Amino acid sequence: MQDLLLISQPQPPSPANTSLLDLFRHKSLRWITISTGFAFLGIQTIYYSTSLNLKNAGFNMLVNQEIIGGSEIAGYLVAEVIISKIRRRPFSLIGLGVSSGMCLVLSVLTSLGDSTGFLVMETVGLVVNRLVLCCFWSIFFVYVAELYPTKVRSLGFGWVSAMGMIGSTLSPYLIQTSQDNGINTWIDPGVIGLIGTVFLIFLP
Repeated sequence: MQDLLLISQPQPPSPANTSLLDLFRHKSLRWITISTGFAFLGIQTIYYSTSLNLKNAGFNMLVNQEIIGGSEIAGYLVAEVIISKIRRRPFSLIGLGVSSGMCLVLSVLTSLGDSTGFLVMETVGLVVNRLVLCCFWSIFFVYVAELYPTKVRSLGFGWVSAMGMIGSTLSPYLIQTSQDNGINTWIDPGVIGLIGTVFLIFLP
């Protein structure tokens, strides 16, 4: 009987359906959506371009792989310690800006020569690049969750993930195109990362 009474009672209306367009339709979300999308495009372009570009910096690809693997773990551990103590937007600007800048620094170092000094500096550049990027990346996920209202948060995560996938898909083509045209392979990810950094200025 109680079940029948519950069924007969009016049920609250279900929430209105949402779509990806809602992220752009409302002014309050439009710049958040654009900015986080380009930031993730820059993050994953740098991440995967670095992984695919290891033979073009440092001593050799195998050593570089071990080094950036350790740097990545260190970046996540640092993020765990500082995530509750930092301001999100300034740290995001610094994180993506430093990672992008290190790509451009590597483009200069790799064009100067293969002496031991330059190889050491390139290795240090790889360490800084991956450590800072992974620390920023893990914290930026939390920042994205804080930026979007609950109702469209899953859409926001879907959007930034899609933009990130575009960056990871483009990475091998960017490197191959640069090699085919005689352009340093570290320049494109650095430039794309800097574009993403500029868009971070518009986040609250």
